[in-house]
Amino acid sequence: NNLLEIKVKRLEVSGAHPLDIWLHKKVEVALIDLKNPEIYLSKNDDKHQPKKPADKRTLYQKLAKSFQFIHVNNINLGQISFTYRDKSGPKPSVDVFKQIDLHATDLLIDSTTQADTSRTLYCRDIVTELKSYTGKAANNLYTYHIRLVKLSTKTSRLAVAGIDIEPLAVKEYLAKSRSDRFALHLDAIT
Repeated sequence: NNLLEIKVKRLEVSGAHPLDIWLHKKVEVALIDLKNPEIYLSKNDDKHQPKKPADKRTLYQKLAKSFQFIHVNNINLGQISFTYRDKSGPKPSVDVFKQIDLHATDLLIDSTTQADTSRTLYCRDIVTELKSYTGKAANNLYTYHIRLVKLSTKTSRLAVAGIDIEPLAVKEYLAKSRSDRFALHLDAIT
């Protein structure tokens, strides 16, 4: 019920050894670098889709016949544009995130890491940054702006910098609501 589309302006792979992949079924890559990827994820209504039995095998178990292991030292996705469309509810919604950077280190898929709880998605660390995000509250009374959101899976830390919440102008606000009106600025949250 999910459709994923990815468009990439430039893909760089370095440090790969094709003969190791072909002869020894070992994937060893130094860097995968995607520049300005556009990612579209659409969630569709699955009421009419036949239910398939869940495959409970780990990713390594699914790949074990084809590869002994897959190891990528660094994965960089710079300036991601991510669009999420939810068409499963009564009213379709669209969320767009731009200026996202993602850096993953030490991706390793093998027999030992399939149960390694110190890794997230088989990576030692994944650091994501979202820059300059603006949105509106569900009631459209407030606009919010976030300068930077940074998450590291290794440190389990979420850092948010520059949060501003601004209400509508007084007359517009009071025409829509009689609740208290406020503005908020926070320098940082960790």
